[in-house]
Parts: sequence; structure tokens; C-alpha cells
Amino acid sequence: MIIRPSVIIRQVTAASTVLTAVFTGVYLLLDGVIWFSLAITSGTIMYHFAMRLVVGLSMNKFIMKPIDYDNIWLRPKSFERNLYKKIRVKNWKNKAPTYRPDDFSIKARSLEEIIQKMCIAEIGHEIMIVASYFTFLFAIFTNDWKTFIWIFIITSSFAAGFDLLFVIVQRYNRPRLVVLLNRNASLQFNNH
Repeated sequence: MIIRPSVIIRQVTAASTVLTAVFTGVYLLLDGVIWFSLAITSGTIMYHFAMRLVVGLSMNKFIMKPIDYDNIWLRPKSFERNLYKKIRVKNWKNKAPTYRPDDFSIKARSLEEIIQKMCIAEIGHEIMIVASYFTFLFAIFTNDWKTFIWIFIITSSFAAGFDLLFVIVQRYNRPRLVVLLNRNASLQFNNH
């Protein structure tokens, strides 16, 4: 049985929320460093999963107009093709989990719709990369923020790196679909 990423994200968000509340409560009652560490750890996990859930759902709700996939931000850059060859995106891109696989299914959607979903996914993951670093604010709740800030830097960097993989997959695949879309449009134009 395959568990979908959407289920995992929701379950981890719920579990880490409960654990954060429990560990925070125990810490406030017993004042032990272990309870504090567990509260901060579960709170950080909750933040990273909940933030991704909120950003992902918000992107699909609030972007109503078609996105110009050839705008300066989304347009492929000259260095990308060589970079993607060097890091062998073609070999691992299909192993990346997809929150909503139907959004990228050629059987369920048109090429134009898939390209739009890819733009939304890329922008969403770019927002998540930036938002990953907001956990630095959790260091404020520690007695010795200079000691604990490194934990947040490391976890934020890993989380941002994870989202970067999804940005790379979108930027690798989208130009190929745009070429296919343009070919189909050209064929239809020539057939009329």
C-alpha cells in the first residue's frame, strides 16, 4: 500500500501539533531541559509541515489568473540546462513525491493546465524555501539563542534544500512541455 504525500503531511502536522502542546505543557509544569528540547523540536517539525500545507493549499486557491510561464522569473535561464545535466535531474526527477499527482497527469489535464500547475508548484516551493528560515524566530524562545540558533539554521537549510529539489524538477520539466505545447499548436494551425 502506497501512502500519498498529502496524507503524510497532514498526519505529521497533526501529530507534531499534539506533541508540541504536550511537551510544552510538561515543560511548563516540570521545567526540564529535555521537555524544552522536545517542545522546540516538535514545534519546529510542526511549523515546517504546517507551513508547507498552508502555502501549497493557498497557492491553488489564490492564483486565479493564468501565469505567463515565459515571464522573466519563470523563463529558463541559460545556465540551467548544463546544471541539470551535471546533477542528473533526469535520473531522479521521477522519484520525487508529488502532493497531487493528478495535477501533472497528461491523462487528466491538458498540457496548458499542467504547465500552469508547474508554475504554481514552482512559486509555492520558492515561497517555502524562504519561509523555511522563519524558524530562526524560535530561537527567541530559548534562554541561550546563540547556542540554539545553529539547530534552526541546520533544519531550515535541510528543509529549504528539500524544496529546492521540487523547484528544480518543475524548471527541468516545464520547458519540455512548453515545446510540446507549441508543436501541437503549430500542427493544429497548419491543419486548418
